Amino acid sequence: MLFDKSDEILYEVDFIKQTFTISKKFREKFGWDPPTHYWGETLPALFHFFEDDKPILLDLLADINSGKIDGECKVRIYNDRFTPRWCKVIYHVFKKDGRNYRLIGKLTDIDAEMKEKESLVRKAEIDGLTGIYNKATFRSRCMEYLAKSPDAHVAVLFADIDNFKETNDNFGHAAGDKILKDFTEKLQEIFTSDDILGRFGGDEFCVLMKDTSKDALLPVLQRMINELRGEYISDQRIVNVSASVGAVLSDEFGRDYERLLNKADKALYFAKENGKNTYILYHEGICLKGCQNHGTAFEESEGACEMQV
Repeated sequence: MLFDKSDEILYEVDFIKQTFTISKKFREKFGWDPPTHYWGETLPALFHFFEDDKPILLDLLADINSGKIDGECKVRIYNDRFTPRWCKVIYHVFKKDGRNYRLIGKLTDIDAEMKEKESLVRKAEIDGLTGIYNKATFRSRCMEYLAKSPDAHVAVLFADIDNFKETNDNFGHAAGDKILKDFTEKLQEIFTSDDILGRFGGDEFCVLMKDTSKDALLPVLQRMINELRGEYISDQRIVNVSASVGAVLSDEFGRDYERLLNKADKALYFAKENGKNTYILYHEGICLKGCQNHGTAFEESEGACEMQV
């Protein structure tokens, strides 16, 4: 049969006999055989397609049944080791008396090509040193989440490493890179995998914390201050590292990404101005300041400070 002599994976549908035929190359590559009876408008359970790609295939079937004579799609098909491989599926339909009579098509393995593209996309999205999102991707991921989750309660946190430039200049970039990597790992321990983490460049980091409130956020801010401290030894000299953090809640200032980021940035500035190694939660007209050495906070309004119990 011509199918089996070709190096391509070819397939055919006979709409009159309701049969599906595919070359032996398919079994050689994937280790399983699709059903020989044409399934019509729905995919049979025996087809091992990646779950997220099934709607693409259903749309392709709908196109065929609605009279479209040419089409293609890219989907992932599992092999017998349950490893998905990217494939390109193309088809052409022959008609007789206005009805679908026969379909021929080709399936091409494009797994290497697609994974290379995915790798390039990921490299463009990820900060090369720390492995978390870069500034542009952090922004897009946050805006996408805020758009899709109109009822979510979030916090945006801006953090940087106190006196990092001096540390980097005095102890070298290798020591600075080590501090940045450790800082990132600690952030990943503090926040969940659902939260969005990004590095804005230099020693600036940003976090979108999902499903939170003021009561839930304050202990996290204090934990950041406690756990982001560190001590490093370089050339027999001790380097002490700490963090300053600014934060804002969407419950207070809405869900506009740029506005939240701006408020968190201002809160970080206030934290720096208030001695560093501390956090500030931005609030309407006030800032809640976490003390450096105590688990208390102060309210500051129009120049007056008041102990927050």
